[in-house]
Amino acid sequence: GSIPDSLGSLTSLEYLDLHGNNLKGTLPQSLGQLTNLTAMALGKNNIQGPLPSGWGNLSKLRILDLSYNKLEGPLPTSFSLLSNLEHITLQHNKDLNGSISAFEPLDNLSTLLLYSNNFSSTIPAGLFSKFGPIFADFGHNHFTGSLPETLSKYAQNTSYLAIMRNNFGADAVD
Repeated sequence: GSIPDSLGSLTSLEYLDLHGNNLKGTLPQSLGQLTNLTAMALGKNNIQGPLPSGWGNLSKLRILDLSYNKLEGPLPTSFSLLSNLEHITLQHNKDLNGSISAFEPLDNLSTLLLYSNNFSSTIPAGLFSKFGPIFADFGHNHFTGSLPETLSKYAQNTSYLAIMRNNFGADAVD
């Protein structure tokens, strides 16, 4: 089956876990109406298509897991409005691409898993600018340039950093 649009009418919902249900179809824009949602786990399904731009309303969202799907296209700029996001899991979608600059303003972000997609920008300088634990996997993409200075500045708080199989320059890690 697919995720019904009517799910967006459950406006008191705080936790949505549809992980591993072999769901097909696209992500409904109506999920952007779930303004009390703190966690959304939709990983390990067969969801395809773009990430909805209308999800910028999910201001209470702390955990977003869309891993192991067939999502495609760029990150919507509205994702920069998800100011409470702490954990983002987008790995193994293959066709998510472009810049990850929408994540730069997210001050609470401590986990960012982007492994095995087609992201092709530089890693934004302001990413992980807040002092805190960092767990990041940028592996198997097409990132370029160097790693942001914030990652070395807070190296003592970096518990995991993977950058393999990208297009970083020879001086990516200073």
